[in-house]
Amino acid sequence: MENFVTAQCPSGWVQHESLCYFFSHDAATWEEAAGTCKAFNTKLAEPETYSAAHFITGKAQEKHQPFWIGVTDMMVDDEWIYPSDLRQILITNWGPGEPNQHTGANCVTTWVPHNSRWADEPCQQRYRFICEKST
Repeated sequence: MENFVTAQCPSGWVQHESLCYFFSHDAATWEEAAGTCKAFNTKLAEPETYSAAHFITGKAQEKHQPFWIGVTDMMVDDEWIYPSDLRQILITNWGPGEPNQHTGANCVTTWVPHNSRWADEPCQQRYRFICEKST
């Protein structure tokens, strides 16, 4: 008998470990991106492991685009949290010299000049975004 792998993520999504990721084709502000993900019962990607962070970085680098992720310090400057449950971030994947904009930039994107490692950016900028959900 042959073993078949069944897709656990919807069409257009990419699986990594027990999570599915959607890399948007459209740009939005960070809040619009979070709202779009929420409308589909998902959330902006919140990398909680280095494996997830490296997967996201790799995919963003392949697409050569910055992508919003679910990391912010909107509530307290320089205290980076996952917005879905307000927990302090578990890991970081900052690019060189990041975060560097302090009160002027409270949202996190993958940044192409840093090989898609994290950078803090003003939340009103329009970038593509990554939604995340469990398989």
